[in-house]
Amino acid sequence: MTKQMPELYHFTTKYSFHFIVSDEVILPSVVCVGTPSRNHRAVCLTSDPNPEGHGLPDGREVTHKEAVLLGRVFQINGKYFCHDHTLIRLKINIPDTNENLVYVPPLFNKYPRALFDLDVSGYFPCTTLEAASAEQVQIVAEALRSGHLKRKSETWWYYFCQIPLEWVVEIGIRVEHSQYISTTRDAFLEQWKPEIPDMHA
Repeated sequence: MTKQMPELYHFTTKYSFHFIVSDEVILPSVVCVGTPSRNHRAVCLTSDPNPEGHGLPDGREVTHKEAVLLGRVFQINGKYFCHDHTLIRLKINIPDTNENLVYVPPLFNKYPRALFDLDVSGYFPCTTLEAASAEQVQIVAEALRSGHLKRKSETWWYYFCQIPLEWVVEIGIRVEHSQYISTTRDAFLEQWKPEIPDMHA
């Protein structure tokens, strides 16, 4: 029997989910911090099903400065909003013998401070660590050190290849702050497919 990794999750927007379903694949699209080459793109995964602290834009209203920083936003009545990268949650099973799957923390063995800075910035999903106020950074950093907030980097994985839709075993949609209604991949697609064309979520 093929061994399986612990359950891993990938969060995405409804817009991107439309293409995942159409192409039946999750494409590696993120240049990974900690890797030696900016040509190495991967699918970002986590073993933590809670979206908070991963640095994911969550659909909130943003300032013009934040909109420029984020790049892809949309406008409603002259206001800027980031796309919600936490709306859809995919649970994925990947064989643990797969060499394309890399645990993130060891990539930062020589730069533990850089990894901690990523943990801090993960709680500022619409800005950068530099743009956040000193007070905000101090509060989050102390909460991480004390354990009141979770260091999400300890749950991060990169997958340096496409992930076929058939590896997705469960799909959930966020209904509240960090609560998801999840079901099997096939049941979800059958129920939610009429909603997919909505590109603003």
